Amino acid sequence: MEGLEVKIFLGEQLKHRGELAHHHILKFCHELGIGGVSVFRTVESIDRKGKVHEESFFESAGAHSLMIMVICRKEKGMTLMEYLQEEQLPCTIASYPVNYREISKIDPDT
Repeated sequence: MEGLEVKIFLGEQLKHRGELAHHHILKFCHELGIGGVSVFRTVESIDRKGKVHEESFFESAGAHSLMIMVICRKEKGMTLMEYLQEEQLPCTIASYPVNYREISKIDPDT
C-alpha cells in the first residue's frame, strides 16, 4: 500500500489539553484508526536552540525529546498533520511517502 510515514518530534514533558502531548497524539491516532504508531525516547539529541541533551545522571528527568513514528494511509497521515497544525501543538513534523504491507490474518480495513 502507498501511504505516509509521519515523524513527530516533541519534548518529553510537553503538555497539551491537560495531558502529556504524546499521549494526546496517540489517542488521536487511535481515534483515526491508525494502528502503526510508536513512541521513541531519545538517548541523545540537539534541540532547536542548539543545546545538547544526553542521557546522564545529571540530566534532569523529562529533559529529552520524543519521536512519534506513524505509518498509515496517506489520507489519515494528512488528517493527523492538519490536526497538529490546528491544535498549534509545538512540535516538528516530517513526512515521507512510503510503501508498506500489513502481513497478518487481521483484515486491514477493520
